[in-house]
Amino acid sequence: MRHISGWGTVAGLVEGNFAAFVAAQIFQGSPLLITIAATTPVAAHLTNLVWGMFCVGRPKVRMMTLSAAGVVLMTGAVGAVPATHLGGWIFVVQMAAAQFFMTGIVSTRAALWKANYPQWVRARLAARVQILRTLTQLGTLGVGAAVLNSTPGSYRWLYPAVALVGAVSLLMLRGMRVRGERGMLARIHRGEGTGLVEPLQFWAVLSPRRVLAGAARVLRADVPFRNYCIAQMCAGTANLMVRSVAVVVIADQLLGDMPASFWVGAVLLDVMPRLLTLGSMARFAAYFDRVGVLRFRVLHGVGWFLTLVFGMFGAWATARGATTQPALFLLGMASFTAYAMVRGICYGGGNIAWNLGHLHFAHPQDAEVYMGIHVSLTGLRGLILPSVGMLLWHGVGDWSGLGWSVWAVAAFFAALATLLYAWLARADAQQQTGDKASETLDTPARRDSD
Repeated sequence: MRHISGWGTVAGLVEGNFAAFVAAQIFQGSPLLITIAATTPVAAHLTNLVWGMFCVGRPKVRMMTLSAAGVVLMTGAVGAVPATHLGGWIFVVQMAAAQFFMTGIVSTRAALWKANYPQWVRARLAARVQILRTLTQLGTLGVGAAVLNSTPGSYRWLYPAVALVGAVSLLMLRGMRVRGERGMLARIHRGEGTGLVEPLQFWAVLSPRRVLAGAARVLRADVPFRNYCIAQMCAGTANLMVRSVAVVVIADQLLGDMPASFWVGAVLLDVMPRLLTLGSMARFAAYFDRVGVLRFRVLHGVGWFLTLVFGMFGAWATARGATTQPALFLLGMASFTAYAMVRGICYGGGNIAWNLGHLHFAHPQDAEVYMGIHVSLTGLRGLILPSVGMLLWHGVGDWSGLGWSVWAVAAFFAALATLLYAWLARADAQQQTGDKASETLDTPARRDSD
């Protein structure tokens, strides 16, 4: 918690869309440069698989510190960038490098939580860390935006100052102990580990063939995890397909030129979901600890399905003429308000499940690899599906697109994901019941008779 209280300041400047805002406002970046800056956080997820493979058989705190040091170095170096067009490109490259190192932290963080936090309380402890990190991140974004807005040249000291805070927060990691790690690393390097992926040398990790072969080995060997990834692909498709569509429908079509449209749009698209995410995270964490990830995902999937149904009604009302008919406008506003509220609540649960869900399947030795597969698939979805959703909604050429019906397509994928989670939860419960029955029958008398 002491480390996160300082580290959240660095995450606030590096993650999200803040880099795209700085590239546009400070460096007067072109549309291409701004687009690259906005998409690099998602693209960086694709490299998480490399980090996951590299972390196998290596001390977790050391790997986390190494990754964080790379983020600090790239963040502090922004202060030396000139406020020119070339400087804008240098800045975007620095932020891309910082986000690459940030993915290394994502890989090792969940493995640390698996090792140090018991399963019955893990989600609640992780939620406290995430809430503190988010609050610190939002505070940094608010202060940073205000400072840069008043004095654009202040980025020369703002980024180095935040990097210094991040460097100090790394000192808090020196005393962190990872339970059972010394014995586990010794067994791995003696060749006695039970993991699916063996430790790889640095140059082997840089080989795409070796990395993808390791991921394929995990997915072939662990069928429940593979099915879980398929269910997550369906859920992610439902979520990401309409993310950009929602912005266009709410901001441009429903609100249009109405007074305070910018403020209302910001509340619906950003402020309200963020507040409800923070408010719901702790309650979701308690439920996650009680029922496990699969039963949790079933309830969470129902929430996402309702979110998309509300969005579908709002988009339908907007397409029918909400800007000219008061009744349809009220229906559109009510539907998108419900959409924003349920979406924010679902993000609170998704924050917990996204960080911890894969640990249900992973061996301790392979926790980083499982996280790498999961996050890389998230990055792949994030790069492709928003554009697919816009294409389906708007159409191309002579094809006019699906219009508001694209929400029905997304709702279908959400329902399919929920059914897959329910099937996985039922199979997992049956397996656990069978395991308990086997333990009951495996008494000394029974073994002797056998």
